[in-house]
Amino acid sequence: MKNPLLYLLFILTFPPVLSAQYLGGNGGGDICAAYTGHYFSNWFITNGNWNTASNWSENSVPGDTDDAFVKAHSTMSGHYTYPNLTIGSSGQLAISFTESSLTVTGDLINNGSLLIESNTGGTGSLIHTTSGVSATIQRYINGWSTLPIGQQATHGWHFISSPVANQTFVEFPIYTSENDLYKWDETLGLWINRTASGGGINPAFETTFVTGQGYLIAQSINQVRGFTGSVNVSDMLVSGLTNTSGKTYSGWHLLGNPFSSALEWNQSGGSWNLSGTMAANCQIWNEATASYSIIEPNGIIPVTNGFMVYTSDNGGSLTIPATARIRNSANWYKVSDSENDRIVLTAFDTEGSTRQQSTIRFHPDATDTFDLPYDSYFIAGYAPMLYSVSNHENYALNTLSPLTEGRQVPLHFIKNNNHAFILELTQNLPGVIVLLNDLKSGNSQNMSINPAYHFTSSTSDDPSRFLITFGNLGIEEEQTTSPFTIFSYENAIRIMDNTSKSQGQVFIYDVTGKLIHSQELSGSAQTRLSLTVSAGIYIVRVISDNHITSAKIFLQ
Repeated sequence: MKNPLLYLLFILTFPPVLSAQYLGGNGGGDICAAYTGHYFSNWFITNGNWNTASNWSENSVPGDTDDAFVKAHSTMSGHYTYPNLTIGSSGQLAISFTESSLTVTGDLINNGSLLIESNTGGTGSLIHTTSGVSATIQRYINGWSTLPIGQQATHGWHFISSPVANQTFVEFPIYTSENDLYKWDETLGLWINRTASGGGINPAFETTFVTGQGYLIAQSINQVRGFTGSVNVSDMLVSGLTNTSGKTYSGWHLLGNPFSSALEWNQSGGSWNLSGTMAANCQIWNEATASYSIIEPNGIIPVTNGFMVYTSDNGGSLTIPATARIRNSANWYKVSDSENDRIVLTAFDTEGSTRQQSTIRFHPDATDTFDLPYDSYFIAGYAPMLYSVSNHENYALNTLSPLTEGRQVPLHFIKNNNHAFILELTQNLPGVIVLLNDLKSGNSQNMSINPAYHFTSSTSDDPSRFLITFGNLGIEEEQTTSPFTIFSYENAIRIMDNTSKSQGQVFIYDVTGKLIHSQELSGSAQTRLSLTVSAGIYIVRVISDNHITSAKIFLQ
């Protein structure tokens, strides 16, 4: 369990990942060298690198229409596809961890040994359709003790799953103070440790990996683990998923990639067969950020990686289809290229090297309540919590009705065990102004011009600290140098004075140009004006010293 004293102190404040409570060859030999029982191959490799032409009987590497035969030891580097491939009784084939993959569209016969390698840079990939093929699929796992001391409690966690049937936990030994292996129980809302309280094996834990189920693992040293057995090649039906009321993370289930290759999650035209209660987006643990990341349709789930799915009611089901297998060598989830349909804000904890993203999108078919096809609720990790709020629900991915001028979204923040943070607009929509209002300090910042906001936080802070306002809001060019920021919030006009020293006068007009209210500014950091007026758009103008600041705001 890592450093026992440090870990126990930390887990009492920030329990593992979800902030839940802590619990504790088949037979046969070579016949006529390359005869496999139903086809004959002129291409057979005697020894050495797969890519070297002189190692092959035909003095060339077989092409994608040729059958191949492995007679001795060979390491495959690169991407290869064959109609049929046989590993002889004295043959050994290793698929390298360096951007390497093997796809066999027909029969794959292993009378020798088959190894998919893994190291810190990646893992090989195997895609085939033949059942009963034995192989060893490696997984490189970095250890928590190799990390800087300040990061050991929060980093070094991984989601893991088995790509072979009946994999025991022998390859994953437990040591009371060094290694951990958990499973997630949705009905209890708890992480259950394989180590029992006081040591030994927890009797509530299974003895073998459940196919299609994910687990949470941490180990003390960098090490390659191996999954050995019959490689899964068939669709995996997952059914009976529950949504237990009253739990912090009701409806979330930890599943696992059951195949020896990466998966394309919920791919277009695919056969994941999500039931009507299942969300279209899943989430995956991102070890590099110590937080969860959204996997949207067509996103990648790496080989031997677990992933979280959400069902809005009992009876959720899906199929993890073999047709979703894809070549991809990533060991664990990595941030992909940015989409161009979203606004992304990221809270950086530079001291602990963690970060949390919050994504806001706008779609014509979305509502401002939870939509299974578009949204994903927030799950807390070890990074500072950052999530948008709509209708009193917390979102990691919040897809809202179409963006209109002056649209506002509350953005909540809860610190982790550090104190200084950066809130950054890491992605924006073209032509959209994103105005950040810090309701604690009274500061405001145009993130479209200055995308990084530095601040400190304490445990007593109100989570509803930030307010995002979208659109140009009718702000004139001089707004970038004006001491004032004007916006509406909770059906009142707010005027932020960034200097807390300005004196001036406020004028409010309706859309016809009629003056309906005026008053003097007091010189305080924030002025709140609550007017009894009809819903609509109003013009607010603040005149102070040499500045004239105007904005259009909407009052409900």
